[in-house]
Amino acid sequence: MANPVTDHDIAEAVGPGFGATMRLIKAGVRGPDFQALIDDEKRRLRAAAYLRADCPILPAGIVSSVDEGGFVLLVTVPLVVPKKYNHERQLDSFRKTAIQTLFIHRNITDQNFARVTQRLEPGKSYWIKIFGIPHWANSDDCLRLYEAHHGLLTGVQGLSLAYQEIRGSLPVGKRILSFDRKEALWKDANGHHPVPWAYRYDFDDHFQFDLECSPLELPWDPTIHCVLVFCER
Repeated sequence: MANPVTDHDIAEAVGPGFGATMRLIKAGVRGPDFQALIDDEKRRLRAAAYLRADCPILPAGIVSSVDEGGFVLLVTVPLVVPKKYNHERQLDSFRKTAIQTLFIHRNITDQNFARVTQRLEPGKSYWIKIFGIPHWANSDDCLRLYEAHHGLLTGVQGLSLAYQEIRGSLPVGKRILSFDRKEALWKDANGHHPVPWAYRYDFDDHFQFDLECSPLELPWDPTIHCVLVFCER
């Protein structure tokens, strides 16, 4: 069982400003904009607690914004697709320019993942949203998450671009899944359709890009997985 999350633990994860805000909250200070401050603090507390690899369970007493499927919004980051982005060559180019601390599965290639459902457009702005899984969700649950948030199924191309453009905002210690429809995914020799994921080991650009297969009837582990979604709004 995970150790309880203390104020000190969360303060370290959230960063400067935590102590001052908590003192105001505990003192009962109120004002025109203070509710927004409280809401933002709750969001940051929720994200910080979830992203701690040894504490996937949300701490008691923190009000969280959970959607109908039980997914928790952890991170929202803007991303502008570079004008030179070439969908047909994205994965091969990604591999050639990868740094030495990046592992990429040998079957993550443009040929294997050519049937991606939705292509990203060069020069276009998107929002990347990362959701935590607070329960054992299966692949159908995750695909419904995309539908509920008008998310784009960008597969491993979207995941690789997120690494290139906003990797400093990606969570540490989690497998970040990027879904697509079954028919768009590569099929291995056993007839499985693995879902691509990225794992960020630490804050020094140590990443792993790999493939994992979870049949639709089997769940994803909420302690190690989260979901990346590209949104147009």
